[in-house]
Amino acid sequence: APAGASAAALANKELEDEGDGAGDEEKSNVGANVEAAQDDKSDKAKSPLSSPPEPYTVVREPRYYEYELKGIVAHTGTADSGHYYSFIQERGAAGTKQWFEFNDKDVLPFSTDAIPKECFGGVDADTPP
Repeated sequence: APAGASAAALANKELEDEGDGAGDEEKSNVGANVEAAQDDKSDKAKSPLSSPPEPYTVVREPRYYEYELKGIVAHTGTADSGHYYSFIQERGAAGTKQWFEFNDKDVLPFSTDAIPKECFGGVDADTPP
């Protein structure tokens, strides 16, 4: 290869040597693509990996964001130690789904009215610190 020849020129030369003249336009496009790729190597702004995606907002009906609570994991104790237990709603026909407390080997019926008392941390106002 001659010194200082570009990759695009070499690619075009190789294609010309192989062909019989048919598809010359396609062959020159290959060389142009190689040259364009070389020009883009140093231009990182054009790389899809180096620039953040375009911001977008998906607007959905408020009902899309509604969910039905099926379970709660609760913790008693401190950040260093304590005990985990859970409250889980049984699978069943609509209107018959009972909640249960699972605390080690004990499984007891549970009322969802007790969720605020059982599932939110903090110190009771009645209990001295």
